[in-house]
Amino acid sequence: LWCTLSNFTGSPGGGKDRLGNKPTLKAERTGSKLSPGSPFGPRGPRTPLTPLSPFIPATPLAPGGPLAPVSPFSPAGPISPFEPSLPFAP
Repeated sequence: LWCTLSNFTGSPGGGKDRLGNKPTLKAERTGSKLSPGSPFGPRGPRTPLTPLSPFIPATPLAPGGPLAPVSPFSPAGPISPFEPSLPFAP
């Protein structure tokens, strides 16, 4: 990478100063483009939301019955797989 940058500057002596600034500028430019882009922007919040998206609609449906065992965090805690027949039995 340094060799390619030295070629761009053209001067080996004074190019060192430019080399120090060019990589930093390139790093900042790439970072600024990536931060609002996909890796840091949408991927950050989307990764945790994607697995939670199916659980979010499942929580309100859990009290319904069919999704109760899927979400043991819901108020229907006793319906956990530990005692599935007790709450259903009269």
